[in-house]
Amino acid sequence: MRRLLPLFLLLVCLFTAIVPAGVAQLAESPPLSPNATDINGNTVITTQLSASHNQATAGQTIDVAWQFKLAPTWHVYWQNAGDSGLPPSLSSAMGTLSPLTFPQPEVISLPPLTNYGYHKQVTFTASLTLPTPLAEGPLEIPLSGNFLYCSDICMPATVALSLPITIGAESIPNPAFKPQQVLPVATTQASASMDANHFTLQLPTTHTLAKPWFIPAQDGVIDDSAPQDYSRLGRSLSIARDSQSQTSPTTLEGIVIDEANPQQVGYNINTVLTPAVVNPTASLTFATALGFAFLAGLILNLMPCVLPVLALKVLSLVKHHHGPRRQLHTMAYTFGTLGTFAALGLMVSALQAAGYQLGWGFHLQNPVFVGVLAGLMVVLGLQFWGVIHLGGALTRLGLPHNPQSVWNSFGTGVLAVVVATPCTVPFMGGAMAYALTQPTGTTLAIFLMLGLGMATPFIAFTLLPQSLKLLPKPGRWMHTFQRALALPMFATALWLLWVLMQQISPPAPPPANANWQPWSVEKVAQAQANRQKVFVDFTASWCITCKVVEATILNTHAAQSLFKQHNVLLLRADWTRQDANISAELAKHGRQGVPLYLLYQPGQTSPQILPQIPTVPILREALDATNKPK
Repeated sequence: MRRLLPLFLLLVCLFTAIVPAGVAQLAESPPLSPNATDINGNTVITTQLSASHNQATAGQTIDVAWQFKLAPTWHVYWQNAGDSGLPPSLSSAMGTLSPLTFPQPEVISLPPLTNYGYHKQVTFTASLTLPTPLAEGPLEIPLSGNFLYCSDICMPATVALSLPITIGAESIPNPAFKPQQVLPVATTQASASMDANHFTLQLPTTHTLAKPWFIPAQDGVIDDSAPQDYSRLGRSLSIARDSQSQTSPTTLEGIVIDEANPQQVGYNINTVLTPAVVNPTASLTFATALGFAFLAGLILNLMPCVLPVLALKVLSLVKHHHGPRRQLHTMAYTFGTLGTFAALGLMVSALQAAGYQLGWGFHLQNPVFVGVLAGLMVVLGLQFWGVIHLGGALTRLGLPHNPQSVWNSFGTGVLAVVVATPCTVPFMGGAMAYALTQPTGTTLAIFLMLGLGMATPFIAFTLLPQSLKLLPKPGRWMHTFQRALALPMFATALWLLWVLMQQISPPAPPPANANWQPWSVEKVAQAQANRQKVFVDFTASWCITCKVVEATILNTHAAQSLFKQHNVLLLRADWTRQDANISAELAKHGRQGVPLYLLYQPGQTSPQILPQIPTVPILREALDATNKPK
C-alpha cells in the first residue's frame, strides 16, 4: 500500500475538487442514516448507528454499532486495506470511544491490485464510555465518521452522525441491538516460519477451509497480489513476503479466511516467526524426481515381498515365453505395473483434493487393507508351496496356471505392485515428498516412473534373450525354488498380521528400557523452554526401515547410553494409524513418509534432520555439536 499511497492521495484530492457537492451532501444527511452517493448523485451506501442500551448511566460503557449497506459493485475497507484504500474511522465529541472492531473481511481482487474489505453489508462496532457527570434525560451524542468507498472509482466521505440515548438512574439494554458480524476464532495451534522470500503458515489441525487465504493485520508484510500456495497434505500456506519491506518481522499476525466461502468463520493468527526448516525437496527438479522414482522402482524388485513374484515370472519366461509373443507379454506386464501405479497416484490426488491428509504409506494405515494384504500373502505362499491350486481370477495374477495368457502377465504386474506396498525404502522418500505436493499431472508422472522402474528387470530379461542364458536350464530345481519362494510370503504375512494387531488394539506403552514418550508439539516446546535436547523418532509399525533402525541402533545400549549422557528427551511419533498432527509435522519438514529423525538443540529454533540411517557415530557427533543459535 505504501508504494501506492502518493498516487492515492493525489486521486483523493482530485475527487474532492471535482465532486464537492457529493461530499457536502454527506455532511448534511439525516443524523441516523446519512447516505453516500456516486458522482451522479445516486445513493450507493446508507449507514446507521445503534446503541446497545436505550438508557444508560453517566460513566457507563456501552457498545455502538455502525452499519453499512452497500449497492452492488461498491465496497469499503478492512483495517488493512491491502494494495490501496483506507479503513473507516469513527470519533466522538463526547466521552471516550474505542477504535473500531472490524469483522472478518473478504479478498477484493482488482488486478493488478488486491484489497481487503466488504461488499453488500457490514457492521463495525466500538465501545463508548460516557462522560461524568451527565444530566438525566434524552441526549444526542455527536459522532463523526470517515470512510472511503470504491467501485470503478473511489470517493472519500466525511459524515456527521448522532447517537440518541437517555441518561437515567439505571441501565436499560436495547433488545434490538444485534450487530451482525463474522469474527474469526483465535487459535494457538497455528505456527509460522519464514525465509528470505516467503512465510510458511502451518494451519490448525482442525481447519476446514477449502481455499485458505492469509490477510495480514498490517500493511507492508506480504505481497498482497501474489498467489498463496496451499498444500493440503501439510495444511501449510506459502505466502510471498513484501519485497519492498525494509524490516524483518518477528511475528505473523492476521486472519486466515476461506476465499471460496468468505462468510465461513476463519482463524485469527498471531504467532512467532521461526526460521524456515530447509525442505529436502526444495531443490528437487521434476527431472531429478523422475530419476529417483525410477531408481526406487528398481529397488522395489529386491524387496522380500516382490522378489518371489518377479522370480516366478522370470521362471515362467524361461519355460514358456519364447518367440514373438515375448514382447507381447512384456508389454502386458509393464502395463500392469504402470496402470496400478497410475491408479494409486490418481487416488492419492483425488483424496488430497477432497481434503484428506495423506502421506506415502497411507494405505497401510487402513486395517482393512492390511488384513486383506496379509490374507493374500498367505494364499500366495500356499500356492507357491503347492498346498492349494487356485484357478479363475487368481491365475491371472501371475500364478503358475495358464502361463501363456497375456492377462497372466498383466495380472503379474498388478500383483507385483500390490505386494510391494509394504516394502517402502528410504530412496522413495524424496520422490514421494515431491510427488505428493505437486499438481495431479506431475504426481501421476512420478508414479508412472515408479512403475516403469519396477518393470525394467522383466523388460531387460525379455528384450535381451541372451541374459536368460545366465539362468540354469529348466528342470526339477524350478519346483524346489518355487516352494522356497513361499517362505518370504509367509514371513510377510506374519509381519502384516503384527501390524494389524498394532492398529486394532489400544496403543501399547513405549518399552520401559527405551525411555520413549509419545511425541507432541507441546512436549517439544516445553523441553526447548527448559533448554533440554530432544530426539524425535517418526516411525510406523509397517515401516520395515523404521523397525530395523530402532532394533539395531536407537534401542541399543550404546545409543541409549549416549542419549542418557546428554540428557536427551526421547519422543516417538507413531504413524501406524492415521494421525493428522504427525502428517502435518512430516510435511513441515519436507517429508511425506517415515522414517524421519529430528534433533532439537537448546537455543536453536529449528531441528536438525538426521540421516535415515542415524548410526551411533552420527548421533554422537550431532549431540556433541556446539549449541550455537542458527
